[in-house]
Amino acid sequence: MNPVSSSGDVFADALYHWHPVLRSADLGQRPVGVKVLGQQLVLFRAANGLAALDDRCPHRGARLSTGSVKDGCVVCPYHLWSFDAEGRGRSPVNQRMKPFTRAYDVSEFHGLVWVKQRDSDAALPEIQTEGMNFMADYTGVIEASFPIVVDNFTEIEHSPTNHFLFAFDAEGIKHVEPQVEVLDDHIHVIYAGPQRPYPWWTFAGVMGMKAGNRLVIDFRMKFSPLHWIYDMYWEDPVTGQRLPRQHIREFAFITPHDEKSTTGFLLLYTENKLFSPANPILGLLRRMFVARAGYEYLLDKRICENVAGIHPTGSLDGFQLGKFDHVLRVTRKLIHSVYYRQATEDPLRRAMAQG
Repeated sequence: MNPVSSSGDVFADALYHWHPVLRSADLGQRPVGVKVLGQQLVLFRAANGLAALDDRCPHRGARLSTGSVKDGCVVCPYHLWSFDAEGRGRSPVNQRMKPFTRAYDVSEFHGLVWVKQRDSDAALPEIQTEGMNFMADYTGVIEASFPIVVDNFTEIEHSPTNHFLFAFDAEGIKHVEPQVEVLDDHIHVIYAGPQRPYPWWTFAGVMGMKAGNRLVIDFRMKFSPLHWIYDMYWEDPVTGQRLPRQHIREFAFITPHDEKSTTGFLLLYTENKLFSPANPILGLLRRMFVARAGYEYLLDKRICENVAGIHPTGSLDGFQLGKFDHVLRVTRKLIHSVYYRQATEDPLRRAMAQG
């Protein structure tokens, strides 16, 4: 496995895996620059699909993402050198030259643009949504390191302060006992406890979620690429039977920009028929949900950035950890084995290696 960074980046092995970098809807007719795993890339719509190249013209170093797209090639804004989807270049005044730049594999999948390095045979993640209706997607940048954001997406103890849609309040969280199972290729976690109350007019109330129902957050955390598959459903507190048509499935991917910044990509689906495409109130409910999910993501962003402001690496050394934190150590060991294979004294990689 070859590093993709010439600067000893801590994410040297990570682009072996597919990572989402942009919503498909945000890539139009002009090139777009993204930073992923320490690499600056330019994305553009080429003649036969999408393309991803290093965002640096090999001629004099200008950003290709500030140029244009013409005839399926990205055109440098400095001297009009152009490059196709394979990274093959052309100089308009030096016809015999054969410039080139590095190209990446790129795919459009479930409304997101994904990239990986060319010498990788990694597969796109499975996103199983049979029998479910799309609700919403959401993306946002968090100015915090990868370990801090990973921890936030994994534990549920911050549910009373940051989450209201699918969450436990300060009293309910006392009754939740984490169930953690470490398998060969993923971690399986279950959090279950009493649902927090909602007014009838909120999104949750319309969905039929009632205080006293037993909320189950059953998720699997996988590592190529790192992502979470959350299944959230409710059970009758007396009979233990699962309540119908209230199953929510969320796929959450996080892509580091560098050692200090991370982007989250969320895809949400439900069994509830209110979200059937034939339902005339679908648009209103979706907007309600997106607004609420966006607010909760903002709360997570703020608390992650709060931590990063005084503890940027996210190391767990020296902290007094509780019952919800055991899974964090297990997670870090597995992430380190996938993303950080080269020995180093870098503090970020050291933080992810902790067990």
